[in-house]
Amino acid sequence: MDPIVVPVQIEPERIMNAMISAIEHNHMTRAWCAGVYLVNSKRYADLDSLWYADTKLYDGRDFTIEIHEVPDEGEPEKTVKHRCHRKDLPIFLARMARKAPRHFADMVGEDGGDAITADVFLQFVAGFDEIRYG
Repeated sequence: MDPIVVPVQIEPERIMNAMISAIEHNHMTRAWCAGVYLVNSKRYADLDSLWYADTKLYDGRDFTIEIHEVPDEGEPEKTVKHRCHRKDLPIFLARMARKAPRHFADMVGEDGGDAITADVFLQFVAGFDEIRYG
Protein backbone atom coordinates (compact mmCIF):
# COMPACT_ATOMS: atom_id res chain seq x y z
CA MET A 1 0.00 0.00 0.00
CA ASP A 2 1.38 3.43 -0.94
CA PRO A 3 0.77 5.97 1.81
CA ILE A 4 -0.20 9.51 1.00
CA VAL A 5 2.44 11.82 2.40
CA VAL A 6 1.32 15.27 3.46
CA PRO A 7 4.08 17.73 4.32
CA VAL A 8 3.35 20.03 7.25
CA GLN A 9 5.05 23.37 7.68
CA ILE A 10 5.74 24.18 11.33
CA GLU A 11 6.37 27.83 12.09
CA PRO A 12 9.19 28.81 14.48
CA GLU A 13 6.58 30.13 16.94
CA ARG A 14 5.13 26.60 17.32
CA ILE A 15 8.54 25.16 18.15
CA MET A 16 9.21 28.03 20.55
CA ASN A 17 5.85 27.59 22.30
CA ALA A 18 6.39 23.85 22.69
CA MET A 19 9.86 24.48 24.16
CA ILE A 20 8.49 27.06 26.60
CA SER A 21 5.72 24.70 27.69
CA ALA A 22 8.14 21.80 28.11
CA ILE A 23 10.79 23.74 30.03
CA GLU A 24 8.79 26.11 32.22
CA HIS A 25 6.60 24.76 34.99
CA ASN A 26 5.94 21.36 33.46
CA HIS A 27 6.01 18.77 36.25
CA MET A 28 5.85 15.92 33.72
CA THR A 29 9.03 17.07 32.01
CA ARG A 30 10.83 17.62 35.32
CA ALA A 31 10.17 13.97 36.22
CA TRP A 32 12.64 12.82 33.54
CA CYS A 33 14.51 15.94 32.34
CA ALA A 34 17.28 17.46 34.47
CA GLY A 35 17.79 20.43 32.15
CA VAL A 36 17.74 21.80 28.60
CA TYR A 37 20.72 23.81 27.41
CA LEU A 38 21.79 25.71 24.33
CA VAL A 39 25.25 24.48 23.31
CA ASN A 40 27.77 27.25 22.56
CA SER A 41 25.29 29.84 23.79
CA LYS A 42 27.88 32.64 23.44
CA ARG A 43 27.41 32.32 19.64
CA TYR A 44 23.86 33.58 20.11
CA ALA A 45 24.43 36.88 21.88
CA ASP A 46 21.52 38.48 20.01
CA LEU A 47 18.99 36.10 21.58
CA ASP A 48 16.91 36.95 24.61
CA SER A 49 18.26 35.65 27.92
CA LEU A 50 15.58 32.95 27.77
CA TRP A 51 17.05 31.53 24.56
CA TYR A 52 14.34 28.88 24.16
CA ALA A 53 11.67 31.61 24.15
CA ASP A 54 13.18 33.55 21.23
CA THR A 55 11.80 32.70 17.78
CA LYS A 56 15.06 33.86 16.16
CA LEU A 57 16.70 30.63 17.32
CA TYR A 58 14.24 28.41 15.45
CA ASP A 59 14.00 30.57 12.33
CA GLY A 60 16.54 28.82 10.10
CA ARG A 61 19.59 29.07 12.37
CA ASP A 62 21.93 26.20 13.00
CA PHE A 63 21.84 25.31 16.68
CA THR A 64 22.40 22.46 19.10
CA ILE A 65 20.24 21.84 22.15
CA GLU A 66 21.37 19.46 24.86
CA ILE A 67 18.73 17.69 26.94
CA HIS A 68 19.86 16.04 30.18
CA GLU A 69 17.90 12.99 31.20
CA VAL A 70 17.52 12.34 34.93
CA PRO A 71 19.72 9.38 35.85
CA ASP A 72 18.35 6.19 37.34
CA GLU A 73 18.06 6.14 41.10
CA GLY A 74 21.34 5.28 42.75
CA GLU A 75 23.40 6.40 39.74
CA PRO A 76 23.46 10.23 39.93
CA GLU A 77 26.78 10.41 38.07
CA LYS A 78 25.25 8.81 34.98
CA THR A 79 23.19 11.68 33.58
CA VAL A 80 22.41 10.89 29.95
CA LYS A 81 22.85 13.80 27.55
CA HIS A 82 20.87 13.94 24.31
CA ARG A 83 21.63 16.41 21.53
CA CYS A 84 19.30 17.88 18.95
CA HIS A 85 20.73 19.87 16.05
CA ARG A 86 18.59 22.09 13.83
CA LYS A 87 18.94 19.58 11.01
CA ASP A 88 17.49 16.86 13.28
CA LEU A 89 14.20 18.65 13.98
CA PRO A 90 12.40 17.51 10.81
CA ILE A 91 13.44 13.90 11.50
CA PHE A 92 12.38 14.02 15.14
CA LEU A 93 9.09 15.80 14.38
CA ALA A 94 8.27 13.28 11.61
CA ARG A 95 8.91 10.52 14.15
CA MET A 96 6.59 12.27 16.60
CA ALA A 97 3.92 12.50 13.87
CA ARG A 98 4.20 8.73 13.26
CA LYS A 99 4.55 7.52 16.84
CA ALA A 100 2.41 10.08 18.69
CA PRO A 101 0.00 11.43 16.06
CA ARG A 102 -2.52 12.84 18.54
CA HIS A 103 0.17 14.89 20.29
CA PHE A 104 1.66 16.00 16.98
CA ALA A 105 -1.77 17.12 15.78
CA ASP A 106 -2.30 18.99 19.04
CA MET A 107 1.08 20.71 18.70
CA VAL A 108 0.46 21.93 15.15
CA GLY A 109 -3.22 22.60 15.80
CA GLU A 110 -4.84 25.87 16.69
CA ASP A 111 -4.18 25.82 20.45
CA GLY A 112 -0.66 24.29 20.28
CA GLY A 113 -1.37 21.48 22.72
CA ASP A 114 -1.10 21.11 26.46
CA ALA A 115 1.63 20.23 28.96
CA ILE A 116 1.49 16.55 28.01
CA THR A 117 1.98 17.45 24.34
CA ALA A 118 4.96 19.66 25.23
CA ASP A 119 6.50 16.87 27.28
CA VAL A 120 6.06 14.38 24.42
CA PHE A 121 7.53 16.95 22.01
CA LEU A 122 10.66 17.31 24.18
CA GLN A 123 11.06 13.54 24.39
CA PHE A 124 11.13 13.32 20.59
CA VAL A 125 13.44 16.36 20.36
CA ALA A 126 15.75 14.42 22.68
CA GLY A 127 15.84 11.74 19.99
CA PHE A 128 13.72 9.12 21.75
CA ASP A 129 12.20 6.56 19.38
CA GLU A 130 8.94 6.53 21.31
CA ILE A 131 7.27 8.04 24.34
CA ARG A 132 9.29 6.80 27.30
CA TYR A 133 7.78 8.86 30.06
CA GLY A 134 4.08 9.50 30.63
